[in-house]
Amino acid sequence: MKNWDSQFTRALVGLFVCSCATFADIYSIQPLLPTFTEHFGVSPTVSSLSVSLVVVAIALSLFYYGPLSDAVGRKNLLTLVLIGASVPTLAAGFAQNFHFILLTRFIQGLMLGGLQSVAMAYIGEEIDKKRLALAMGLYISGNSIGGMAGRIISGSIAYHFSWQAVFWTFGLFNLVAGMLVLILLPPSKNFQPHPFNLRSGLIDMMAHLKNPALVGCYLVGFCLMFSFVGVYNYASFLLAGPPYFLSTRAIGLIFLTYLAGTVSSTLSGALANRWGNPATIALNTLISMTGMLLTFSNNIYLFILGLTLFCFGFFGGHSAASSWVSMNAKGARCGASSLYLVMFYFGGGLGGVLLGPLWINWKWPGVMLGTMVCLAVAIGLAKYLQGLRRFARS
Repeated sequence: MKNWDSQFTRALVGLFVCSCATFADIYSIQPLLPTFTEHFGVSPTVSSLSVSLVVVAIALSLFYYGPLSDAVGRKNLLTLVLIGASVPTLAAGFAQNFHFILLTRFIQGLMLGGLQSVAMAYIGEEIDKKRLALAMGLYISGNSIGGMAGRIISGSIAYHFSWQAVFWTFGLFNLVAGMLVLILLPPSKNFQPHPFNLRSGLIDMMAHLKNPALVGCYLVGFCLMFSFVGVYNYASFLLAGPPYFLSTRAIGLIFLTYLAGTVSSTLSGALANRWGNPATIALNTLISMTGMLLTFSNNIYLFILGLTLFCFGFFGGHSAASSWVSMNAKGARCGASSLYLVMFYFGGGLGGVLLGPLWINWKWPGVMLGTMVCLAVAIGLAKYLQGLRRFARS
């Protein structure tokens, strides 16, 4: 798609729906983590597993979604995955114990993994390179809007009704989203089907590990998501306790900070075209670090400003890293995108768990320290990618 016509617009809207659905499903329960702790009598770290497990499941599923999409097609798989994800989501609302919630969340993650990698492969195949950064930025902005809306809606539903109603609402949302993708997303024109071969797909995927430009970017994605999931998981516990004592509804509204990610992910494409993706990643990560420093304040307004800057930097960096992968993949684009997302989501899964002991022992300062170290590593990796870019252009 080279021109901004009705086909391009429909593609952007369809991909935006996929993007929204992914992050809405993953993070809609973050405002509920303190509720799970109280209702089921589990620790904050165990409660956080309801987010971490779905993220890890997404990472694991990416190993087979690449070869599967190469066989059945991008649009078909996106539609089936969205509709299929509604089943475990609806079932979670009938949970009688926390183990069942963890099981349904893991199954949900196995379904959702097909959305991100297949959508990114669709962008790489169907969108002209001159519009690729823009399309990827708009797609990533759907992540921020979906994550924000999911948290705000779930917080309000839980406050007025129950935590069970949250799962039922998002299960129905998946059904509607699947139908919208079926109607809106144009069929692939550049897709070439291949017989399903998991072994061949994994070999193609692992071949990307020989490309240092991709490996460095995969590690950037790991660091960004490690920080992001950990910060927002334990921010829920911080805001539910002293000195804030916010309700579930109020905690959900805090995630309006995601709007900053919508702006930054869109701007990131323009900045990347002008300064290059590595410099854009480094700049956005510095913004995230500045935001984390502001969250050290007990003033709720400074805390919200800090989260806003943190979110702005995260989505801007993620957008630049995603488009870098699409531009530097040498064949097997879906495999390259999948491998980035494997590292991205494994980072998120580990961030939700490994920052737990820091929260238990040192509360928010401990979470801040772990996050700042991880973001500093991301900046170092961005400088490494910048060096590779300069070498390639010389």
